Amino acid sequence: MAIESLKIMVLLLLSCVLLKISAQTEAEALIKWKNSLDFHSLTSWSLANGRTNPCRWSGIKCGSSDSVIEINLDSSGVNGKLDQFNFSVFPKLTYLNLANNNLSGTMPAEIGKLAELRFLRLANNTLTGPIPYQVCNLQKLRNLELSENYLSNPDSTQCKGMASLTRLDLNYNYLASEVPPFIFKSPKLAYVDISDNTDIGGPLPIQFMKTLKNIQFLNLSGNSFKGPIPAEIGNLTQLQDLRLSRNQLNGSIPSEIVSQPQRNLKMLQTLDLTDVKLNSSIPDELGLCTNLTFLGLASTNLQGTLPPSMASLTQLTEFGISGNQLSGEVPPYLLSNWTQLISLQLQDNSFTGTIPSEVGLLKKLNILYMFKNNISGDIPSEIGNLSNLIELDLSENSIVGSVPSSIGNLTKLERMTLFGNKLSGMLPREIGNMESLMYFDVSMNRLQGELPSSIIQLQNLELFYLGNNSFTGSIPEEFGPRSLTNASFSYNSFTGKLPPNICIGGNLIYLTANKNNLDGPIPESLRNCTNLDRVRLEDNLLQGDITDAFGVYPILKYIDLSRNQLAGKLSPTWGACTQLSYFGISENMISGEIPPVLASLKSLQDIRFSSNRLSGQIPVDMFNSDSVIFNLNLSRNQFSGKIPVEVGKLARLRNLDLSVNNFSGPIPEEIGNCENIISLKLNDNKLTGQIPYQSK
Repeated sequence: MAIESLKIMVLLLLSCVLLKISAQTEAEALIKWKNSLDFHSLTSWSLANGRTNPCRWSGIKCGSSDSVIEINLDSSGVNGKLDQFNFSVFPKLTYLNLANNNLSGTMPAEIGKLAELRFLRLANNTLTGPIPYQVCNLQKLRNLELSENYLSNPDSTQCKGMASLTRLDLNYNYLASEVPPFIFKSPKLAYVDISDNTDIGGPLPIQFMKTLKNIQFLNLSGNSFKGPIPAEIGNLTQLQDLRLSRNQLNGSIPSEIVSQPQRNLKMLQTLDLTDVKLNSSIPDELGLCTNLTFLGLASTNLQGTLPPSMASLTQLTEFGISGNQLSGEVPPYLLSNWTQLISLQLQDNSFTGTIPSEVGLLKKLNILYMFKNNISGDIPSEIGNLSNLIELDLSENSIVGSVPSSIGNLTKLERMTLFGNKLSGMLPREIGNMESLMYFDVSMNRLQGELPSSIIQLQNLELFYLGNNSFTGSIPEEFGPRSLTNASFSYNSFTGKLPPNICIGGNLIYLTANKNNLDGPIPESLRNCTNLDRVRLEDNLLQGDITDAFGVYPILKYIDLSRNQLAGKLSPTWGACTQLSYFGISENMISGEIPPVLASLKSLQDIRFSSNRLSGQIPVDMFNSDSVIFNLNLSRNQFSGKIPVEVGKLARLRNLDLSVNNFSGPIPEEIGNCENIISLKLNDNKLTGQIPYQSK
């Protein structure tokens, strides 16, 4: 009896020793790999102070025998390779997650030795080369996620099926030519994503429909599949999510997928056929897919009308059918049944008729796009019921009437785009309630009257476009959201002053207020508005001294102040606007000389300084062989002296107007070197000589 007890004690002691040795071996292997990395955040991985058990290290989980069973280093900042990772010393490893790091190099073939592995995730790294065929030896593996790398097909002659695999994610890789055949030999697959491998092409493989009977999620988007969608896809009766977008498929949506009782996709919840050029109509049978929540049919070359059977799709939350050739009206009974919708995108079609008042039933809606159609009639007041709406775009239609006051109920709305319609009347004061608005565009309509003072409450505005209407009165003086980047008041009949704080936040990039009756000075806030890219204030009654009205604008490309009543001089600070391409100040009362620093503006192409009181001589440095000036109009000023002979260096010059000045001396023969010139005006000066012929 004592001998038996002694044997048991020896075995227990030996077992403990072996477990300790095993734990130490695993720890040493992990440390060796850590030391090979270029960068990591694995500070707890250490053998210091006799810590040979890795079970308390970050990302490590051990089983009852202290053997490592899980390694989870997802998003751990690991930078390096896997070639120093000794997979063979982890015989009980079931879970390996190294996703979202910066692992490079190839996948080691030794990874196929992890016989107990159930979960392998190496997604979103920079791994290259073929997927080692030894991965197919992992017959207990259930999840294989290798997406967002640069991996290519495994050796199809060596890589057999994987008996336990249920999830496979290979999207965004370099898979080529064909779908890896091992997929069709893995019968338990329920989730397959091989999207965005652009070299995979040919017909959609029938093997998907014949062998993967358990498939629930199938994403083949962003590849190069061609030909029709096989009717056999109806065999996948468990399918819940089918994504075929961005391929070169043609033909029609096969009605067989839902028309046969034992052969249909009635469990389908997501169907995405976006951008596949089917060239067909929507089959009536699609209405039998009553579990659909997402239906993406944008840019599929669809024709015809929305079939009445779609009223059965009562679970729809997202419906996108933009960029087709669909026509007819949007039936009210469809909207009545689609009350679960969050996103409705019907834009860029040929829909006619009016916006049904039933749109007000879509109270969960976040996005409503109906732009670029032939919709007429009023905006229904019921649109104010869409209290969850975030984006509304009805632009480029033939909508008439006024903007309903109920629009003010849309307090969550961030984007409201109504441009290019025939809207009339005044903007309702209730617009001021829409304090979440960031984008507001009602340009190119027939709107009238004064702006409601309530617009000053829209403090989150980034874009505010009112151009090409018939607005009158003044722009509220207090208007000036700090977040404003784009503002257009052009082609109206506004009077009064531009708001002094129009650029109080310093974020303004685009400002147009041309073709109005605005007076007063240039707003002071523009001086420090350093992000300006384009400014159009021409054709107004603006007054004041501009000498110090403008600052330094490093990215300004276009500014036009023409046809106002501005005075003062051109400041040398314009020389710091290094991207300036168009500079217009014609028909003002600006005096003084042209600052020589303008010659440093290498991007300047179009200079329009006519009809001012400018004097002195033209800076010679403006005329150099690197210049891109094609239009130079200095007419009707008080310039004097000679025309610089260097004008002949302007190789791109097409229009030169120096008429009605006090230039004297001979007409430079060098003008004949400007081979692209098509208009030359030198009249009403004190010049002598002849107009030179163009050189050939």
